[in-house]
Amino acid sequence: MLPSEYAMRSMCPHELKCLKNQCVAGCYDFRDYTDFPQYREYPWEEIKEIINSGEVKEVFQSHALDVNIYFKDGSVISTIEPSIDAIFDLIDECGEPCEEILKGTE
Repeated sequence: MLPSEYAMRSMCPHELKCLKNQCVAGCYDFRDYTDFPQYREYPWEEIKEIINSGEVKEVFQSHALDVNIYFKDGSVISTIEPSIDAIFDLIDECGEPCEEILKGTE
């Protein structure tokens, strides 16, 4: 749930619920999630090649070591990194060709 003022200003579809003078707003999303990236354990050397390819736009890692790699063409792959921040280390090792890759973590 989100504070109602935030939900009303945001672009998310939201619904306001009130009970005993307490109101909350929640965003909902009816997207079709069947197109989520398919998880696959890629050999880490292959991930290194992918990062160095110049085709990666963004990466996201979770604390559970899940990694999503978003490509400039809009495709996405999902894998597991061997240790926390391993994907960021690959990007840093890549240097200048990878400077524009956006990095996200939870």
